[in-house]
Amino acid sequence: MSRKVNVGYIGWLFYDSTEYSEPYAICDVNAEKLAAFGAKHPGLKVFTDYKKMAEDPRLDVVIISTPNWLHCEMAELFLSRGKHVFCEKPMGINRAEMNRMLAAQRKSGKQLSIDFEMRSSGVCLRVKQIIDSGDIGTLKGAEFTHHR
Repeated sequence: MSRKVNVGYIGWLFYDSTEYSEPYAICDVNAEKLAAFGAKHPGLKVFTDYKKMAEDPRLDVVIISTPNWLHCEMAELFLSRGKHVFCEKPMGINRAEMNRMLAAQRKSGKQLSIDFEMRSSGVCLRVKQIIDSGDIGTLKGAEFTHHR
């Protein structure tokens, strides 16, 4: 087996080691939050500046879980530095940003993935089937709370 992929997390601090990937770095503007998480997981590289994180040659992929208006800027930077990018939805705040992200992905040759898990979730697909069937009448509104 080849080496594990080194994963960096921005905004959402998470630790998930698998046979394929290893948490490598975390980044957040909240230094207290970083210190507490880093203390629980010694060995992680800790950054308060995502631009410095992007320069780390050992980082392979980054997961961007930041406010929506930062997605494009961050994705473009990491892709330009040869990192794969997994970005929380929405991809960008407008079509121009999405086009910029796609152009950066094409230029880099790296992967750009956007998290749209609700589109393929079994529960959501079943709810859509029930609504589409008309068995419960015409939908007038819905409220959805997602717990994990």
